[in-house]
Amino acid sequence: MAEFLENSRMADVLSILLETPDKIKLDIAISGVTGAGKSALVNALRGLGDHEVGAAQTGVRETTMEVVPYQHPKLPSVTIWDLPGIGTNQFAADTYLQQVIFDRYDFFIIVSSRRLGQNDILLAKAIKQQGKKFYFVRTKVDLDLESARRQQAPFYDEEGVLRKIRDDCMQSLREAKFTSQGVFLLSRYDLNKYDFHCLEETLEKDLPVHKQRAFILALPSISTRILQKKKEILKKHTWEVATVSCGVTATPTPGIPFACDTSLLLPSMLNYYQEFGVDDESLAKLARLVQQPEEELRAQMKKSPPSSALPSRVGELLTNAKVGFFHILFSPLLLLFGSPAAGRIAFMSTLRMLEKFVDDLEEDAERVLSKAVGRRNV
Repeated sequence: MAEFLENSRMADVLSILLETPDKIKLDIAISGVTGAGKSALVNALRGLGDHEVGAAQTGVRETTMEVVPYQHPKLPSVTIWDLPGIGTNQFAADTYLQQVIFDRYDFFIIVSSRRLGQNDILLAKAIKQQGKKFYFVRTKVDLDLESARRQQAPFYDEEGVLRKIRDDCMQSLREAKFTSQGVFLLSRYDLNKYDFHCLEETLEKDLPVHKQRAFILALPSISTRILQKKKEILKKHTWEVATVSCGVTATPTPGIPFACDTSLLLPSMLNYYQEFGVDDESLAKLARLVQQPEEELRAQMKKSPPSSALPSRVGELLTNAKVGFFHILFSPLLLLFGSPAAGRIAFMSTLRMLEKFVDDLEEDAERVLSKAVGRRNV
């Protein structure tokens, strides 16, 4: 392995490997009947408000008249496809899959804002016949709850209302012989409630292993659960980043006590801010969304420098993380970086810095999230 690392082409090879996970394509189709809330769900999954630049158009009428791809704002290899409503004049149920080019999608989410109807069932049967995965999502649950709250006060029972909504959907599925299929209750305006995490876990489990990473990183950072999953993925990624940055072509940078190519290091570190939603742009956007002073959210970043300050602080972070020779003398990485000792010190110091950096960012992101949504469970 040491001889392989000394090959002059190693840095180029590792750079390609480093980029590969973020280039894994994932195509998600959102379909259903007109007015079910497809476009709103597309926006929510992309972390966008309905009126932000680049958001899918929403409305009570059919606003999606053709298949429209929406790239994830931070992961261009992830595309969420807003499909026209099934059963319209332009998209008849019997030809729908051919018209929307069925084969391009990894899975379908069938959206309904009421009891699953005939067109929903027809679409599900057609997808099943083609061997693709699909998931039923019952949207606008918040509107049903608010209506029940007004009608049933003072005897309002939220759990009872949710149970009735679910039972009605499950009855439709049983009648259509989908006995093993579940339904997920969602509110576009509060994804963290109801069944979103159950849906997230189901989709993650059903995806091929190589696509699970792209799916998790594409999720909006709306809960500590998602933040911690992202941290787990990104910490695995730090090994690759450290290997590339301290490869055979790395040269000393002024102010850093070992050879490390910060031009390869910085893009990944800046990307980590975006993955956790704590880069400067995301914090400003969040402040507007929750109507809190931006400075109050930034004040929750207690362990990490602002993303705009990172280029001038990376040398300091690396210097503080430097490990000594005796720390690595008995490390298993001795087998990887057999010679010289300086290479081992550079790699382990960079890896240590990156792992701590990801830990600190995730902790800061949890504090920002808690401040943004209040002290309720996130």
